[in-house]
Amino acid sequence: AYEMTREALVKNGQDPKDFKVQLAAGTVSGFSHVIASNPMEVLKVRGQVLGAAGGGLVAAVKDVGVMGLFQGVGACWARDVPFSMIYFPTYAFVKDKLEAQGQPAIACSLGAGLVAGVTAAAPTTPCDVVKTRMQNPTAAASGLRATVKSMYQTEGLQSFFVGVRPRVGRVAPYLALSLTGYESLKALGKYMEDKKPIQKALGLYVEPPAKKR
Repeated sequence: AYEMTREALVKNGQDPKDFKVQLAAGTVSGFSHVIASNPMEVLKVRGQVLGAAGGGLVAAVKDVGVMGLFQGVGACWARDVPFSMIYFPTYAFVKDKLEAQGQPAIACSLGAGLVAGVTAAAPTTPCDVVKTRMQNPTAAASGLRATVKSMYQTEGLQSFFVGVRPRVGRVAPYLALSLTGYESLKALGKYMEDKKPIQKALGLYVEPPAKKR
């Protein structure tokens, strides 16, 4: 989603490294990510809280229903949209700096991913905590405002930063490895594309079968 949005803006004459372009692409990425990830988040939290009592995957889906799979979606958007707005521009900036220093490609991706992960995960932790509380099947409060109010009144401001270290410790390396793998696959694809003329000249290239209409 990030790259598709950025490429669409570039076609309109925008600079791909422009901060506004990266910010817009990050916004679209975070928004679309939640649509796919929120149901998984709901089922994950349910499984972690209820354990075997929550039943299997099919039973859990039947229990919460389709709408229940999007419980806490507001908090999830509040977490993932700003996260992506911070993460992707930071990743691109740090990666460019490391590349300018002549660092290996894999080191650039890993380093930029780690820095961007820490930078984006820490300040968005409160939204992650609220999201998790809302998706908790045993939670007394329901709704974004009610959950925030209950947390603040009963546990104080520090409750919004519970688990910040484990979150950063999980998100930063996870995304660093993910983007490094993605960048590696892109590089491999470009390498194979560049090799086509040579393969054709040697008779080693086979055209893929045409898709049936």
